[in-house]
Amino acid sequence: MIDPQSLASLMDRVYVAARPGMVFSAPIEANGYTVITASEVMGGGGFGLGNGQSTTEGSGGGGGGGGGAVARPVAIISIGPDGVQVKPVVDATKLGLAALTAWGAVALTAFKMLRSAR
Repeated sequence: MIDPQSLASLMDRVYVAARPGMVFSAPIEANGYTVITASEVMGGGGFGLGNGQSTTEGSGGGGGGGGGAVARPVAIISIGPDGVQVKPVVDATKLGLAALTAWGAVALTAFKMLRSAR
């Protein structure tokens, strides 16, 4: 049986990850400009239960659960005398890993083509 208190605690944590403050930061004002950070927020979770009984003696049970959330900045919104500007935040690590993966796939394909041509 699921403990209602544990379920309520889990839902509270999910709500905290989904609130608007996780996506948009509090505005920061300085020198006539207001700056707001926009973020990408992702989350997931799962839960499982099990139960069993033997025809002779004994019984068994189980349970489990888990979840997580990740947030990363994706844009800076600047509001000033010149109007509103939205500037993307470039994640150099993510771009580097994507480039390495793409070049690895190209190299592997070229290697296989050269090998099969022999």
